[in-house]
Amino acid sequence: MDDAPLLSSVLHESKDEPIQPDVPHSARPSSLRRSTVPQGKKGECRQRLIGREGVFSQSTGKFRIARKVDPAVKRRLYWESFYNTALHVDGHKVIVGWMLIYATTVVFYAALWGGCEAVCGIELSSEEGVKGNFIRWLFFSLETMTTIGYGTPPGLDEPDNPGGGVFFNDCWYALLLLYLQSLTGVLFDSLTLGVVFQRVSRATKRASTIIFSNKACVQQIKGSQYFSFQVCGLRKHQVLEAKVRLYCIRHVLQPDGTMTYFQCCAMRLEHPDDELGGSLLLTLPQRVVHRIDAWSPLCPYLTTPEGHHPEGSYLFPEPLQRQTDRDNGNRERGAQSIRSTGWGELQGYWTENSVEVIVLVEGIDAVTSDNFQARHSYTIEDTAWGHTFEQCVGITENGSALIDFDRFHLTFDLQPREDVDSAWHHTQTPSHS
Repeated sequence: MDDAPLLSSVLHESKDEPIQPDVPHSARPSSLRRSTVPQGKKGECRQRLIGREGVFSQSTGKFRIARKVDPAVKRRLYWESFYNTALHVDGHKVIVGWMLIYATTVVFYAALWGGCEAVCGIELSSEEGVKGNFIRWLFFSLETMTTIGYGTPPGLDEPDNPGGGVFFNDCWYALLLLYLQSLTGVLFDSLTLGVVFQRVSRATKRASTIIFSNKACVQQIKGSQYFSFQVCGLRKHQVLEAKVRLYCIRHVLQPDGTMTYFQCCAMRLEHPDDELGGSLLLTLPQRVVHRIDAWSPLCPYLTTPEGHHPEGSYLFPEPLQRQTDRDNGNRERGAQSIRSTGWGELQGYWTENSVEVIVLVEGIDAVTSDNFQARHSYTIEDTAWGHTFEQCVGITENGSALIDFDRFHLTFDLQPREDVDSAWHHTQTPSHS
């Protein structure tokens, strides 16, 4: 979706220079204005939902959301899915907790084996007549947890095989205790292997090699604004069934005057076409493009119920549409849709409503066949206005593709700032990235 005629020979890195609004935000009709959302101290923006502290200008992938819930209810719900809870606990906590539980279990059964010594008339000590040695009970308990195949020490009731031998004087208490501890050991081994294997083989870290561009670009093509960014896989191993989804997180002033914080709204995609599943080939850099039309949550216009036309604007909870479908004749033309007038309007709206675009790329790791999800986000601070991405794909001497990730984040200005308003209205031919 690039503009080939607009590719300038002068390339430079993206700059966050503010653009003066074409129309002051305060001059808009009162029905279309948005109230400024309280953001703490003056000039201080809210913390973004997804952090950007990762290496190579990447997001951490963690949502910064605090959850207020009754601790008792939370514990009950978490314990109903103990295995999944253990998988999401920090690794060092799992190891320490597992060691403590294992040691506690060994001590518990050691005490029971001490009682078995008196009930069954056997001696777990290697010295005749020595009873009550707790250390020996611990050794015996640990041996039972790890393996079975030991011999029992001499006893008092069998001169040829004193101590009961391996049959514990045919004592049912010893048989039951041996069965329970052996079963406990098997369960512990199964859970330990399961948790360790899942934590080692999970594809969560696979998402760290899905690279997103540091900046998103907003450019105008044939009178319409387009929001775009780049994504590519760093590993040579292919990601299967890769798909992309976009969501807009914003603060919205409702018609009754109340403010809805962190409202989530889906975003339709032009490329890759979301009607075709939004599929990506992450082997090469892919451009993801969203058109800021009347149905886009990035559009600064507020539709009121009185002036709403479903065929030309959006009002919750109607299904999202696309202006592209109308332009291509896939949908009947109705009322004229609303279009953005300039970057100033967009910048004012994004700032006042704390707009953040959440990007989710999902796929299947080809080696482990595990699903994973890579997350990234863009705010107004991460947006280059009137820019597009620099070419980062070349060709080697043997004819194979060469991806230069040092140039992956670079953008360049399509037109000088003072000529941008008039230049964007010229006919342009888009090309694929």
